[in-house]
Amino acid sequence: MATGSELLAKHRSKAVVFREMTLLPKDAALEFLHDCEEEEIRLLGCDGFSLPQGDTIRGSLDDVLHVSGKEFWDYSVSELCDVLRDHVRLRAWLVFEFTLP
Repeated sequence: MATGSELLAKHRSKAVVFREMTLLPKDAALEFLHDCEEEEIRLLGCDGFSLPQGDTIRGSLDDVLHVSGKEFWDYSVSELCDVLRDHVRLRAWLVFEFTLP
């Protein structure tokens, strides 16, 4: 069974790396979520960002999704991945950083 960090490393070649952040574009983010679902990795959330420009990156609170709160405790890993997939698809122009357990 793989860890979240191992799965993220698997997708790193498709990522935008900004400082210490591994930012996945939509298609890579959806593949990562598929892998997390198969490996039963319960993610804590994700943040969406505009593509970095020089030394700057922009994010918005509207593009942050935390799924670690009490309202998500009863969700299965599959259900959490569905919620995260919907979030990613609605923000397809962004790149995403996932919060691993």
